[in-house]
Amino acid sequence: MPRYASDRMLTWCGDDIDYMRSYRDFENDPVNYPYEKGAAFLKTLHENKQHYVPIIDAGIYVPIPGNETDEYLPFSRGLEQDAFVFNPDGSLYIGEVWPGYCGKCSLLGRTVNFPANDTYASLG
Repeated sequence: MPRYASDRMLTWCGDDIDYMRSYRDFENDPVNYPYEKGAAFLKTLHENKQHYVPIIDAGIYVPIPGNETDEYLPFSRGLEQDAFVFNPDGSLYIGEVWPGYCGKCSLLGRTVNFPANDTYASLG
């Protein structure tokens, strides 16, 4: 990536929710942000000692129960690892954000292995 201004180097760039597939964290839009092009873009950034910072929302999409085509690994993994906020009765606290109904990530010190660790690590 070229210099941004005559005496300043661009050190990082980021994306908002536009890169996401259906506004879901950890999934790229296959048409506008395919993984292959993303990997090449990241390689170019890293070669220039630049960084990429995507937005990641704390609301993880809750898939439609029983709909196999709507499965969403970040949600399943989050449930398995007790990563979400729960109501006093033990049910999942659900809010609404860009992708629709979402579980809210608990930020109380848990270490959660969302699929991004697998997906994005393979891109370099």
